[in-house]
Amino acid sequence: MLILGTDLAGKDHFANVVSDAATAAGVQVERRRGWLCARPDQERTSEGKSWSRLWLERLFLATLPLHCRLLPALTGLLLLVDVRLFRRPAAGLTCVVSHTAVRLLAIACGHLVDRPEAIRLPRLTIRALGAMRATGVRVVVLDIDHAVRVQRLADRRGRGTVDHFDRYMGS
Repeated sequence: MLILGTDLAGKDHFANVVSDAATAAGVQVERRRGWLCARPDQERTSEGKSWSRLWLERLFLATLPLHCRLLPALTGLLLLVDVRLFRRPAAGLTCVVSHTAVRLLAIACGHLVDRPEAIRLPRLTIRALGAMRATGVRVVVLDIDHAVRVQRLADRRGRGTVDHFDRYMGS
């Protein structure tokens, strides 16, 4: 299962509920974060990011105007590599919380086009998305009302755990 969604949509919470229910039913769940091929990750939240990860987020957002037009093709390449390296666990289910390349593609499309009908992806990216589908991964997409997002952002600010993407998406 791949859990996608906008920032502050509750991807980690959804993953926790699904993982806990599966585990209670006797099904082993291997959680991963950001990539199909990522190492197992037991973190139940994405709020405690390291300074290096926060720095990379800031660098990405600061340079976005320079590389935004390249992102659709780059994400296609990243997706193909991810699918090629993906291995299912020996037993149980795989639950991937978010996907870095898909997130980059969404950010780029949001900047490059005004409406969904105008999205034109490179052939490489279309092929990569097809390869991802061929893995049999089930995708869950979460979204929330803007007012809920604003409240969750305020809650994170209160806890001191807001990151650069939270600020960017909240603006």
